[in-house]
Amino acid sequence: MITPIDIKNKSFKGSIGYNKKEVDKFLEELYDDYETLYKNNKSLEEKVTQLNTNLTSYKTIEKQLEMSLILANKTADEVKAAASTDAENIRKQAENEANQILLEARVKLRNINLEIENLINKFEAYKANIKSFSSALIEFTDKKELDDMMRSDENNDNEGEDNV
Repeated sequence: MITPIDIKNKSFKGSIGYNKKEVDKFLEELYDDYETLYKNNKSLEEKVTQLNTNLTSYKTIEKQLEMSLILANKTADEVKAAASTDAENIRKQAENEANQILLEARVKLRNINLEIENLINKFEAYKANIKSFSSALIEFTDKKELDDMMRSDENNDNEGEDNV
């Protein structure tokens, strides 16, 4: 690419057909315009380079953000799955504990019912024994009174015989 300096330093051989002042004036204008364009082009190239650098940096950041988002989603899914598993385990444990409590309560109830039945049977046995004892006592008492009366009659008869 021709630089503004190349244009500035360009010299033409003197010849009959060209007016040296006009050529120098034209070259000077061309130099000024080309220098402006050249500087603008260099500035734009630097901006493009800077923008490409920024773009690369932004793409790197974008990739890191995408990876962070993927990792965050994966972590959220894992936490959600772990929480779901924990909740299910807690539910099962609570259900097992409730079943165990019910089982223990049923066993206690059965034992209490057996004890009540046993106490009722003992009560009925004591009641029967007391009735039997009472009947025997009444019978004994009645018999004793009868025996006493008979002895008393015998004694009276014996006394009467002794008196006769």
